[in-house]
Amino acid sequence: VWLFSLLALTYAIAVSAYALTGNLNFRPDDSVPLSLIALFITVAAFLEEIAFRGLILHDLVRVWGDSGGGSIRCVLVSSLFFAAMHLVNVLGGQPLAQALGQAGVAFFLGVFLACLVLAARSIYPAVFFHGTLNLAGFLNLAGGGEQELQSWLMLGLLMIPLAAAGIFLLRSLPSPVAVPDTA
Repeated sequence: VWLFSLLALTYAIAVSAYALTGNLNFRPDDSVPLSLIALFITVAAFLEEIAFRGLILHDLVRVWGDSGGGSIRCVLVSSLFFAAMHLVNVLGGQPLAQALGQAGVAFFLGVFLACLVLAARSIYPAVFFHGTLNLAGFLNLAGGGEQELQSWLMLGLLMIPLAAAGIFLLRSLPSPVAVPDTA
């Protein structure tokens, strides 16, 4: 699972950088220490993974199980919640159309991350993936480039293969998904 996630991460970083800025330059902003940026982004990714894959996905699997498409339904619903959370960026001044594009990207990324959590039976690969992708995206955007609606739409389309790879990974598991009982 780790090798699969590293290959997928390489793809996600490359397509994100290309779609949002058209380049693969990753330059930190000199006004803030890179270690502080990395810490903030890692903590944010960790908290998002705890909320959406650790709590929401976990509870959905406990309710719907993994039979009859239950795990895919859990993946899709938790990903919808993850996408909806990204709409809050409108409150920070992001235009609605861009926020909707970002939510689409978040949905497909959420599908991949949820499948990764269920396949690995651990949240840690998703935390690593999410944090690294966000850090690379931040560093790439610090190098310049506009985030226009077309960029988010292109990135959304380029994230579809990532989501499909996650579903393929989940479907290729030899045994049903097991969620440990935490009670």
